[in-house]
Parts: sequence; C-alpha cells; structure tokens
Amino acid sequence: MSYFQLLHQVGSIYEKNRGKTLTRPEIVRKISKAVNLYDVRFKGKDSIAVLGNTFDISGIYDSELDFEDKPAIGIELVFPEYKKKFLLDESDFTEEHWLALSIDIASVIGHEYVHMRQARRRHFNEGRNYKSTSKNIIFKEQQEYYGTPDEVDAYAYTLAVSLINQKAIENKKKTSITKTQTYKIYCHFFGKNSDITNRLIKKSKTYYRHLEREYHDFYNKN
Repeated sequence: MSYFQLLHQVGSIYEKNRGKTLTRPEIVRKISKAVNLYDVRFKGKDSIAVLGNTFDISGIYDSELDFEDKPAIGIELVFPEYKKKFLLDESDFTEEHWLALSIDIASVIGHEYVHMRQARRRHFNEGRNYKSTSKNIIFKEQQEYYGTPDEVDAYAYTLAVSLINQKAIENKKKTSITKTQTYKIYCHFFGKNSDITNRLIKKSKTYYRHLEREYHDFYNKN
C-alpha cells in the first residue's frame, strides 16, 4: 500500500465517524482495520507527556518476527493520559488534528517498511553500524543511532514524505528541506555539509520522486 493510499485509508475514518465520540481503544481498532496490513500491528497507550490532541506515534520493525513470517511492524499510538474519549468534531478533535495523525501514521509505517526491505535484502543479516567519536555520551548515542546506514536510508524516506506533504497537502509551490524536522535533526548531530547529511539529502530525492509517482498514480485513479 502506497503512502497516499495509507493516508486516504486512515484519513477517511474521520468522515465516517464525524460527530461521534470514540474511546482510545476504538480509535486504535478503527485505524488497524483501515490500514489492514498483515505486517503491521497497532497498540495504544497513554502518557502524561502527551497533551491536547497531538498523539505521539512511534514504530518498530522486528527482523526476527519477519524471518518467522509473523507481523513484524509495531505501531504505537500514545494518547494523553487525562483524555479517555474524543469527539470527532470541530469543537474537540478536529479534522486538522486527524489529518496530522494520519500523516504521522502513514509516514511511520513507510519508515518501518524501509527497514523491512533492508533486512530482507540482506537475508536478515546485521547491517553496518556508525561509530561516533564524540566525547558527549548523549550526543554519541544519537549520532550512532541516526548515523547508521539503515537509519539514514529510512529517515531519507521520512524527509521525502515531509517534502511531498508541503506540496500535496500544504499547497506550497516550492519545497524546503531546511524546514523539515528530519533535516534539522541531522544538521544538529552531523552538521550541514557532513557526508551523513549529504547522503540523507541524496537518498531523500530518490524517495521524493517515488512519492511523486505514487501521488499521481493514486489521484489519477480516484
């Protein structure tokens, strides 16, 4: 399923349930049903760190589960702890809130599918690591996470999604890499002109062209 198919499937939940009040488990079930991918499983949790109607979406790919032909992508939706129910209405959980949620879900799923393709290409052997020389422990950990070739590749996809959204959803005439969160993260940890950041940008251009084709294919059929 393409990024825009995912976006449409999750986004359409709002229109179908406009005016209804949904609990957190109901939202998770409806999203899971809308996505309907064997490889992807959803779960919800709550946290005091999440406020308002901005959910925290995270994903993980498990190569061992994939090797055993089991659902290997887990998507976690973190809800605000204080809020048990959401009214899908402009007075509470607005269509704009739901669009932001849909974008995050589709983007995270795509990111994890990049990891799945990487693992399968290597026949589930371990990928290469990145060795940081930073003396700062926290900085070193972040560099060694974001700097691995697998993550550079997957975050290039995430960056490309941010760029295509600028055009397809925000109706921007020109895209701006510098305004994306992914680019800012890589510049912070590696610098603007580093090999890592340049590799990220180069790969993101390939993914962007692919997303453009997906966009035209999907919307020309609908």
